[in-house]
Amino acid sequence: MATAQAQLKTELLQSEQAYLEAVRSKDGPAASRLTAPESLVVSGHGPMKVDGAKISKMIAEHDSSRQYELDDGSVEIVQVTDGVAIIAYRLKTTTSKGESADAFDTDVWVRYDGQWKCALLTEIPAEATPDR
Repeated sequence: MATAQAQLKTELLQSEQAYLEAVRSKDGPAASRLTAPESLVVSGHGPMKVDGAKISKMIAEHDSSRQYELDDGSVEIVQVTDGVAIIAYRLKTTTSKGESADAFDTDVWVRYDGQWKCALLTEIPAEATPDR
């Protein structure tokens, strides 16, 4: 079981890193391939239903000067079923001006034809507290 959990964690981290790289490089088609046919994005702006085309457009308009750092040590994984998993982690965002902010991201990934696709992305600002 531990090996299956480790494999799942590796797969989801690779998917998350690929998504962050798509955002960094403004690669809308890559982000679209990693997004479920119907998906939700929930941020401080509220919930928004998206599909691949909408994600692709959002990524193309994104500020690519932002840098993202996923804290591997904070990662938590829950396997809901064989084809559904949840990943949560701390994410540090740094702007081109050097300003940074931490948030906690929680994403639900669903396996479609053997490939993980994000069906729900949530992000909440981290409180100004010391690291755990």
